[in-house]
Amino acid sequence: PILYRDADVLAFDKPAGIAVHPGSGHPLENTALGALLSLFRPTGGIFRPAFVGRLDRDASGVLLAGVSPKGLRGLEALSRSREISKTYIALAAGRPIPNAGVIDTPLADAACGPARMRSDDGGARAVTEYRVLARGVGTLLEIRLKTGRRHQIRAHFKAIGAPIAGDVRYGDAAWNSRLKRSAGLRRLFLHCTETTFTHPLTARKLRIVSHLPKELARTLHALDMNGS
Repeated sequence: PILYRDADVLAFDKPAGIAVHPGSGHPLENTALGALLSLFRPTGGIFRPAFVGRLDRDASGVLLAGVSPKGLRGLEALSRSREISKTYIALAAGRPIPNAGVIDTPLADAACGPARMRSDDGGARAVTEYRVLARGVGTLLEIRLKTGRRHQIRAHFKAIGAPIAGDVRYGDAAWNSRLKRSAGLRRLFLHCTETTFTHPLTARKLRIVSHLPKELARTLHALDMNGS
């Protein structure tokens, strides 16, 4: 689904389970990029629309794309200068955590195991801000990224002992199983709910919102957790 569209910029509402780019087991036609390209006819092979930024296959929410050469260059420049602000909603497990905080832990590629990233003092700097929205069986969080490393949210919350619900790579398998039985959670509880930025060509301030998917809202209802 399209959340916003003009001649230069598009915001896509990516469902969980859809890879952004093609790869092993993910042909182009089954990816978000395939859906994007289907909306635009090639312009003599010179330009192809492209997404800017990361969103894990198992996560959902706002995903930005440049759909003109100037739009893509502008979004890429904003991304490099950290002028695109993204807000995520996640449900975390594990030990109690403060009502708000910053995780400033370097991340590096994992050499083995299911996780792709691991905390490592010799890795790239990664900074995640969060605040607690509600507590119960788990902890409902609002999260903002200050850097954009692969799997940053998932790796960071694993590192502090509070893995994201439904995460098969970084999560707690026993807790995931209990949530599946008790609350019907069958996916990663991580959703990019808001993206704000200044349009690179019009200078208009844009706030793109994707509401929490029904399956995640049902999980919160089943757990009797309400976030603000």
